[in-house]
This record gives sequence, C-alpha cells and structure tokens, in this order.
Amino acid sequence: MIIAGPIWVSLFCGKAASEKQQSFLESHGKHLPAERALPGIGITLMTIALPLILMVFKTAAAGLPADSLVQHVAQFVGNPLTALMISVAFAYWSLGLRQGRTMQQLLEITQRGFPALANIIFVIGAGGAFNAVLIESGVGKAISNMLAGTDINLIILAWFIAWLMHFAVGSATVAMVSAASMINPMLAADPHLKPEILVVAIGAGSIGWAHVTDSAFWVVKEYLNVSLSEALKKFTGGTVVASLVALLATLILNYFLG
Repeated sequence: MIIAGPIWVSLFCGKAASEKQQSFLESHGKHLPAERALPGIGITLMTIALPLILMVFKTAAAGLPADSLVQHVAQFVGNPLTALMISVAFAYWSLGLRQGRTMQQLLEITQRGFPALANIIFVIGAGGAFNAVLIESGVGKAISNMLAGTDINLIILAWFIAWLMHFAVGSATVAMVSAASMINPMLAADPHLKPEILVVAIGAGSIGWAHVTDSAFWVVKEYLNVSLSEALKKFTGGTVVASLVALLATLILNYFLG
C-alpha cells in the first residue's frame, strides 16, 4: 500500500490539480459555505455502514424458520436494492435534515450529483456487458488450456492467471474465482505448498490491471474528472505496482513459511 500509494503518487503523479479538474472541483464545491457544522463521527459511520448492516442482518437471519416474522423482515430489508434505498433515505435525514438543511437544499445537492452519477452508471453498465461477452466467449477456458502444460512455479502461475483474467474481463471477483478453479487441480503436483499461500497469490494478482474493463476504473475517472490517459497512468499504474509488490511479498512469505 505504501509503495503503490504515497510513493507512486509522489514520483509519478502531479500534486496540483489540472486546470480541467480544478474547474470541476470548484463547480461542485461553490455552493458550500466556507465553514459549516459537520455531522459527528458516529452518525457518519452509521450512515456509511447501514447498507452493510442490513445485508448482514439478512445473512444472520438465514437460519431462522422460513415462516418467522424476523426472517421475512430480514429478507426484505437485506435485499441490496432495498438496503440501499433505506440507507439513502437515512442519509437524507442524518447528513441533511438533521444538520439543518432544507428539502430545497437537498434537492439541489441531489441534482448536482446526478450528471456525474449518470455517466458512471452508463459506463459501468457497458463495461458489465463487455465483461459478460468475454466470459461467455470462453476466455478463461482458453487461458487454462494454454497454461496447464507450463512448468511454472504455482504461486507465480496463480498470480499470473488472476492478473491476466482481471486484465481481460475487468472483474476482480471473476479473476479470483477463475484462477482458483484453474489452480485447484494442479495442487497435487506440489503437496508441500500451502493452499493459503495460493489464496494470497490469487488475491495479489486480482488487484492488478484495473483499466477500462473495470467499473472501479470509471468510478475513479468520473468522480475525479481526470482524462483517460491520466487515469490509466495514475490509477491503473498504481494497481499494477500494488500487484507486483504483493506478489513479491507472497514469495517472501512462502520462503519463510516453507
């Protein structure tokens, strides 16, 4: 995190915002007063964690009888869409009305957020469709067949498959699941290798190459209003560095544990 974060930024990323980005930040912050009362840390954390709490509640209530009232309530409020809607309504109160803002002010804040949000949702949707096309086309199976006969260290191979899958399909989750399914049959080749090390290696590979096929890339690009080239250099470059450093740390960990 240190190498791919502060060190990478200090060496390769400009500290001052570009003229375009500065204009974007000023336009989105010009309506805010210079000094304002901020909400407390407790209510802020509660607002952020509320959707997660509701979804965890649904999971925790899964073992209850199917016909119980608590089970029905948990299934309803724990649904991701319902949980997010409840959380948004709660945020309007906790960070808005509770802080003395009027409904008109909340409406203006919401309207200013829609243009950037619409771009992000559109791009994420397009990226998800492209992701599905790549998955259904059999990219994972082709990569598996290509690498199955290679004589490579399993740790490096697990990392590389996850790394390559994330680059191809743009989903860290798909990359981890695909890499795990490809590596699992190969574990018998080295019974002394700890599966936990391979899990870490797959995780290290899946964080690399977050680029145009990854929804996180577009969230960062749109919210910071940076150009495509800047996002590729700063964000994608940072994820590649983080992945390489994580691989090195995994190899060192395996050396001491082995």
